[in-house]
Amino acid sequence: MLSWIQNHSQLLSVGVNAAMVLIWLVYLRLFIQTIRKNERSSILITRGGGQRASAHCMICNMSAQIIYVMSVTVTIRSDNGNATQPITDVRRPSDTGTGGDVRERTHQGPLEPGQMMDLGSFESVIERAYDSAGSGSLDLETGRYCVELLVMAHYASENLPIAATRSFDIRPDGDDPLIVPSSPRTRQIRSSRERKRLWNTLREELYAE
Repeated sequence: MLSWIQNHSQLLSVGVNAAMVLIWLVYLRLFIQTIRKNERSSILITRGGGQRASAHCMICNMSAQIIYVMSVTVTIRSDNGNATQPITDVRRPSDTGTGGDVRERTHQGPLEPGQMMDLGSFESVIERAYDSAGSGSLDLETGRYCVELLVMAHYASENLPIAATRSFDIRPDGDDPLIVPSSPRTRQIRSSRERKRLWNTLREELYAE
């Protein structure tokens, strides 16, 4: 056995070195994947304070770095059709304070990692979008609606804006309808093509003003 090892020492050395290189390549790949995962943005759209229309709609920054929320858009789907409306800078007086702080009149602004932004109750979010779109009457007590929220934000390590979306079903249940998530989690929009399309749409809205 020893003589065989001595006779094939050079070949064994090459094999050991190749195995070590392979192991280091695997560790390097795992290391790069971990860094990319940690740098990847993540926005959570959820409800807080119950399961009814009076519950609040919350945006939470689950990324490792600060994000800057640029736009919040609501799409309401019902039997009467769809209505899409930005609610970034449209807030009812009842949802805000009476002070002069601009942060009380807009949903734009920076969010630290783990920080949340309150959009107001689901009922107020739906009514604001519906009123702004001029889509007629709104009856949450008997009508069935689906509400989709789209959040766009700037993230330091991304050239294009990041985005996330989540839908909630509105189910009639007396005076305070139920808010039921259509999906178990927020969908992160990571496709460059889709993010570019959303960015172009946002720019058109800004220039139109």
